[in-house]
Amino acid sequence: RLFDIFELIENHLKKIKRNELLPAGVVFIGGSANIPLLEEFSKTALKLPSRIGTTEIFGNIKTKLRDPSWFTALGLIMSDDDNNFYPEGLFKNFFKNLKRIIKLNIKQLMP
Repeated sequence: RLFDIFELIENHLKKIKRNELLPAGVVFIGGSANIPLLEEFSKTALKLPSRIGTTEIFGNIKTKLRDPSWFTALGLIMSDDDNNFYPEGLFKNFFKNLKRIIKLNIKQLMP
């Protein structure tokens, strides 16, 4: 299955003339980032640097998330238009914001 996914990615990169031309490489986040040997497989298949995402990009935060599966929720909070996102205050209201976003999304699904 991974082979198929990386084949699709490689084909898309070729189509936009960027295969093997991403200096920053590939960053994996979300639950699938926990797949064993994902980085190594990606480096081989795509011939690009690969790594698992970390919370270092958020700068001065006291809590480090070690499980990249949380990054999807973190991304939802950051992308919320009504949420004035400031990295230093992220974890202060993390669960409050997460609860609000989940409620909003559930309301949108209701008839």
